[in-house]
Amino acid sequence: MNKFIFHVVDSEIWEKVQYNEFYENESLKSVGFIHACTEDQIAFVLKTHFNGKSGLLILKLNTEKLKSKIKYEAADGYTFPHIFGPIEISAVELIFEINSP
Repeated sequence: MNKFIFHVVDSEIWEKVQYNEFYENESLKSVGFIHACTEDQIAFVLKTHFNGKSGLLILKLNTEKLKSKIKYEAADGYTFPHIFGPIEISAVELIFEINSP
């Protein structure tokens, strides 16, 4: 398992939750997990799922600090890490702002 995985989040959503103990998003409720990716999958994820969107952040997550189960599952020709529960804010090591094209 990778020590670090990444999650893309809208900056407005992050602004509202960054001081909470946990972060959850709609996919956790709708499909049962939070989407994440490895470092080498970031460009693909941004192009495929967030193309043309602005105001996005990438959260670098330390998997050793996540209490929720992480399972790697196949999708779109890749094996992505899925987080089956909330993300502890303390697991966020770095936040990268994505520059819009």
